[in-house]
Amino acid sequence: MVNLLSLTSAAAAASVSILDHTQTFAVDLTNTACTNFTPIEQFHWHATAAEAFNLTAVGSNFKVTNVQCGSVLSYAGSATGVNPVRSQPVGLAGANTVWNIVPVNATTFRFLESVSGTALTAWANKPTQDSNSSPLTLEANRVADDRQLFFFTTRTSSSS
Repeated sequence: MVNLLSLTSAAAAASVSILDHTQTFAVDLTNTACTNFTPIEQFHWHATAAEAFNLTAVGSNFKVTNVQCGSVLSYAGSATGVNPVRSQPVGLAGANTVWNIVPVNATTFRFLESVSGTALTAWANKPTQDSNSSPLTLEANRVADDRQLFFFTTRTSSSS
């Protein structure tokens, strides 16, 4: 059973996993690589260090940081102001990227990049090609797009 958290509980936690709309894949720093521009993807949730993030309030937004590496959930063009549409999220130490985490209900959220308003989007997993991972991208904010819904949980309530 997945223990879903409110935004208040997630922000107060030492670390959380961020689950996609299926609640089976987590936002994951690929190979827990502590190198700038390491892709952030969705990987089958195992509550690993690659999936451990904390939320730091920055005004009414949040900086999302991988606990082990200190990498910030960002995108490659964040420092130059490039439009992030269709960008893949990356881990970037020292990035100033913050997210407007919008509640849909008590335990479901949308991650909107605070400058562009683009939404973190989880792409469908293709079990015949790779059953463990799928890409994440930043896309236009579409309220009815379930792929843009995410959940917080504690790392100890893994489904594995």
